[in-house]
Amino acid sequence: MDKIDVGEKLEVLKGHNSPSWRPLGSAQSDQPANRIGSSLGRVVTQAGLPEIRVLQVIFDGWDQLVGEAIAAHARPVRIAGAELVIEVDHPAWTSELRSLQSRLLSLLASSCGQSAPQTLRFVTTPTPGGHGTKGRVNSPESSSKPL
Repeated sequence: MDKIDVGEKLEVLKGHNSPSWRPLGSAQSDQPANRIGSSLGRVVTQAGLPEIRVLQVIFDGWDQLVGEAIAAHARPVRIAGAELVIEVDHPAWTSELRSLQSRLLSLLASSCGQSAPQTLRFVTTPTPGGHGTKGRVNSPESSSKPL
């Protein structure tokens, strides 16, 4: 097997540095560098994704948005276009949330503005003990309604 001369390879690599390359936003550029935060909103919108503010309100603030009783049994899992998909841990809660759908959409609209989801889809995925209960699944009738 032939041995590789590392020094020779380094010299070859050094020759590939292009003098015309420069990082974007350098002193030689016509435009100043942008912080990623200032560009992220535009990129998200162009990709057809929900605004970051809407994601924060729905996913980070879910418990405060819908109340502890509902949050213990239902959680948002994704936004697909204008549809918010909510995973629910028990069929009784799925039925209850369907009956509250217009109120939930109004709540989302007041919290998220024009970018709020326009439809809700409930997916029942039974889990032992629910999302927030400890070993029991309370029916909607046994919990206080926050809405």
